[in-house]
Amino acid sequence: EVSAVDSEHSKNRRSQEWSVQQLLQSLADARSPVQRFHTGNTETLKKADKVSLARKMVEFFDANYCPPRMRLVTFGPESLAYQLEQAQLNFGKIPAKGASGLCAARPRSFASPNPYPPDSLRQMLRVQGLSTMS
Repeated sequence: EVSAVDSEHSKNRRSQEWSVQQLLQSLADARSPVQRFHTGNTETLKKADKVSLARKMVEFFDANYCPPRMRLVTFGPESLAYQLEQAQLNFGKIPAKGASGLCAARPRSFASPNPYPPDSLRQMLRVQGLSTMS
């Protein structure tokens, strides 16, 4: 899992769009989760207590992965009826609130506190990219 996170972070660091998004997020209200750190790498994850990190990942999964928030797509040469039967067989017994019973149908809202209150919006930023390709 640490390698997957590091790989995603490396990809993000090379993206101009991600850099601009990070800049905009850094301007958000400090009390808002919008401003907080969004990805990690091997270095940051290895500093974390492994037991605590594993527990936090399980807590995140339990709170966010449940049927009301998921979509299942099937395709293949089998008939639609067979695909639906297989989907029901393999996914139909997942509890609506997830295995832990902690997952809410809607994700947590980050609207409060307002990440960009009106007085923080009167700024002009000039961003110069480092290359023509992202």
